[in-house]
Amino acid sequence: MDKVYNLDWFTSASKNECTAAVGFKWMLNQGLMQHHREIVEYFRHRRVSTIYLFRRNLLRRMVSVLANSFDKYAKPLNGTHKSHTHSSVEAEILAKYRPQINTTLLIPELKRIEETSAKAIEHFKNTHHIVLYYEDLYKNSIMDSFARRWNYRSVMS
Repeated sequence: MDKVYNLDWFTSASKNECTAAVGFKWMLNQGLMQHHREIVEYFRHRRVSTIYLFRRNLLRRMVSVLANSFDKYAKPLNGTHKSHTHSSVEAEILAKYRPQINTTLLIPELKRIEETSAKAIEHFKNTHHIVLYYEDLYKNSIMDSFARRWNYRSVMS
């Protein structure tokens, strides 16, 4: 992570200009939860600011994960895996996929997802962060509020 956050010092162009932002997406299932103590220490020491982006609708999240997994293995978009579509044609191709959901495991899986999100917030509660929801990003008012909070005051929770 040090290399990512120090990139602006390694390029001559950024020595003359201010870099607007550097960051990356780190999913909860990619080691973040297993190594939370070390990561919290790193975040606090380096004053890393994080944005937790969750879905309110956990069923939609589950369908999204299943669709992403389908795309990863089936590769219907010219043989490549894409987590996000970049055109309406790509979106239509992926929208044809209808995931099979095991209804006997549905409720336990939704509870597990909810618990994982709650644990993430608990583990990282003493770091500089903000929690956002995909569904709220569609409302302009939350983006205005987010910009004001993030720029003008601490969002320690």
